[in-house]
Amino acid sequence: MKPFIGKIFHSVSAATALMLGISKRVDYRTLNRYILEINMEDDIVSILRGASNCLKEILNYKLFAVAVQNEKGIDVWIDPNIYRKSFERMIEGDPAFVRGLPITYLNSDDEKIGHTAAFHKGNVISHELSGADFTAKLYIIPERRMLAYHSEIMGIVAQTINIALSNFLSIQRLSNAAAVDPLTRCYNRREFEKQISRHIANATRHKAPLSIFLMDLDHFRAVNDTYGHQAGDEVLKRVAQAIQGEIR
Repeated sequence: MKPFIGKIFHSVSAATALMLGISKRVDYRTLNRYILEINMEDDIVSILRGASNCLKEILNYKLFAVAVQNEKGIDVWIDPNIYRKSFERMIEGDPAFVRGLPITYLNSDDEKIGHTAAFHKGNVISHELSGADFTAKLYIIPERRMLAYHSEIMGIVAQTINIALSNFLSIQRLSNAAAVDPLTRCYNRREFEKQISRHIANATRHKAPLSIFLMDLDHFRAVNDTYGHQAGDEVLKRVAQAIQGEIR
């Protein structure tokens, strides 16, 4: 009887090992495919969308979020957005971030939130990220049972996000030197047209809405004529600073 039970146990163990091996190969193929896609992206939204899709396919998460802190505030990608309120409370108490900074959501609109939900902080797995221009953190609550190799996959995804964000922000910093008007610190016309083309292409690709806001300064010529061009330059600087203080 004992040899028979031993054979059954051995067969079950072999079948389990085989299934785990197949699952691991499938997950790593998925990981490799998304890593290539993420490294090809050239903006923060597409980078985090790719990471979100990757871990959704592998772990079928309950919650995925990445918070990126820069000098202006904290940019957040979160899925699903019903956890926004709970997530805000969590990062407010997270020592990795400066308290009181404004939070901007990169992938969710207020009108899309039908209800809110809470999650338990003890179920959250996190990875810290950092670069020369940012501090960031990845948060996830997996729905799928975590296997031993999933921790390695999450670490690879976190590292991929970190490298992609560092490269993106470094390139952005260098290009800003040639793209920013020295007076107002806003994009010049050539860079503005480049950014518009890129955002239209991304909106078309991902079937996402895109809005453009235009404004004009009334009677600005009168400022130059009355007080001189130096005063006019100061007005432009102050207006640009006021606008930049209210947007991402």
